Amino acid sequence: MSQVRNDSVLFPGNGVKLHFGNPVASVVKSATSVINTTNADLRKPAVASLKHTGPIFGQPGLNFTNPWTGSSGPVNPPGLANPHRLYHSAMEHTGPKNTRSARNSNPVDTQKIIAGLDIRTTIMLRNIPNKMTAAELKQIIDRTSFGRYDFSYLRIDFANQCNVGYAFINFTKPEYIIDFLREHNGRPWGLYNSDKIAEVSYATRQGLASLIDLFQNSCVMEEIPEHRPKLWYTEADGMLCGQEKPFPPPTNLQKVCFHHLNLSKISANITLASA
Repeated sequence: MSQVRNDSVLFPGNGVKLHFGNPVASVVKSATSVINTTNADLRKPAVASLKHTGPIFGQPGLNFTNPWTGSSGPVNPPGLANPHRLYHSAMEHTGPKNTRSARNSNPVDTQKIIAGLDIRTTIMLRNIPNKMTAAELKQIIDRTSFGRYDFSYLRIDFANQCNVGYAFINFTKPEYIIDFLREHNGRPWGLYNSDKIAEVSYATRQGLASLIDLFQNSCVMEEIPEHRPKLWYTEADGMLCGQEKPFPPPTNLQKVCFHHLNLSKISANITLASA
């Protein structure tokens, strides 16, 4: 007959010892002890055991001990420096931090443009001083890119008649972006005592045809001329270069009416909220 083993295993955290080689009754008793442990015990983190002698986490009186090493730690367990914000921290850190580099998810790479690997032509210009007008923005673009772009749109907040801090520009050739990028990207504006730093990235919607399709049937085309998207004659148009080009008329009246309906609802909600 083989010799019966008498090994045992101690489960840290609950003090239950399971013996191997004991009589059946002892094994059943030990297993029952494990099963009867509370759900809270079963869900205890393997990295820490908290002895709560104070009112709440983060206040004096909370002792922290690591059961696997026996060492004592700080008042709050590692990674729990502010337990009150545990849920919010988990939600906040699921995405990139709100830094300038994280926001610029479509950076312009001049080397790819020169190599012909990136043929996109539409950029988004961010961090524009809110007091800047569309006419002032055009003068700034013209310094490096006169006749080299055919579309621009400075987005306006119609409630306060100021821009919202970004604009879209479409260049006629990918390589025309380079001079504009080198002149403005990462540089201060030097206007209106603003400390904003210009940021250039690729826009999600690309190409003149796509931009016309986006705004052609939009009610924004019925705002005052200064607040509308603009088309421009380019160097290919000779003497007309730099002048405003007529925007194509709407092709979908149903879509225009839908835009008006939505705008009316928004205006009504604003009126009710301010009443």
